[in-house]
Amino acid sequence: MEDRIESAKIIREIAIKFDKPVFLAGDINDTPGSDVLNLLTDDWKILSNPNMPTFCSDKPEKCIDFILGFKNSEVFIEVLYSKTGNETLASDHLPLWANIVTGK
Repeated sequence: MEDRIESAKIIREIAIKFDKPVFLAGDINDTPGSDVLNLLTDDWKILSNPNMPTFCSDKPEKCIDFILGFKNSEVFIEVLYSKTGNETLASDHLPLWANIVTGK
């Protein structure tokens, strides 16, 4: 877990340099409410639905995959909808989609 917390800090230091939308997506390996997700959501908005399980794809029981948008005072991100796919053969994680609008 310490590695994931340090990684979150490094990613933040990179993302803060941009004045346009920055997204982070993938297997975070932690669930909502964990120390890592709590740290990330200080600076990142969860764009996917954290209540939809993504792992394991053949019998999803927990959400450990996320789409996140960096919170930036110069950029807004609005989620129109997000969903979790039902593809069980391509990966042991379910796919995520988010339809978003961004702007300044």
